[in-house]
Amino acid sequence: MSLNYYSKDKACSYGKCLVVTKSLPSGTIVQKFKGKISSLDKIPESEMRYSILISKGNWMIVETNSKYINHSCNPNCII
Repeated sequence: MSLNYYSKDKACSYGKCLVVTKSLPSGTIVQKFKGKISSLDKIPESEMRYSILISKGNWMIVETNSKYINHSCNPNCII
């Protein structure tokens, strides 16, 4: 079963970013983080910017469009 998270990647001034495709109610999941778990020293340089720390010493190399979520000092969504 394929889920629609109402989001897509889009070109932006940072390269790519994740944007929603329609107005959504609060609490809606816009994308899920999925990927391989690795130690920091095993992450390829090309994937470093798309990796997140999930627990002490364990990093996820994100493989979904969630890797394009950008940091914001005034976010409109949370992880």
